[in-house]
Amino acid sequence: MLLTWQPKKTKFKRLHKGTLPKCTYKASSLRTQQGVYGLRVLKHTRLSSKQLEQVRRKIITVRKKREKQKIWFRCIPDIPITAKPLGIRMGKGKGQIKYWIARVPAGKIIFQLKYMDSWRAKKALKMAKKILPAPTKIYINFGWKPKIKKFITLN
Repeated sequence: MLLTWQPKKTKFKRLHKGTLPKCTYKASSLRTQQGVYGLRVLKHTRLSSKQLEQVRRKIITVRKKREKQKIWFRCIPDIPITAKPLGIRMGKGKGQIKYWIARVPAGKIIFQLKYMDSWRAKKALKMAKKILPAPTKIYINFGWKPKIKKFITLN
């Protein structure tokens, strides 16, 4: 059974999908804030709650159980996507909520890992790359300073 990633409370029941943000230039999105290893999205996209849950499960299968390890998820699906059932005629309002999505701008780090072996973290993030629909890169932050020169990219 998959966990449902959705907000507890929303101001409006149904929203528009909206346009995708082009890119982020904030210092907080250029580096990993809590973790050492991160997965950065290179192209703006929409991620569904099912995709994020699959990635979470893949990362958890790689890690050791008895060791202290931290995983941070930096995007939360908060936009409802509605759909009307098949065979229903036009009109009579918007459909029911089918699933939730998160808008992710280009350059945002979605997952962060800490207290993990380097080969385990790379393996977990490579498995996560295969699930996500957008192109991504693995980032390793050796220093905690926001200098971009300290980042190493892996393919």
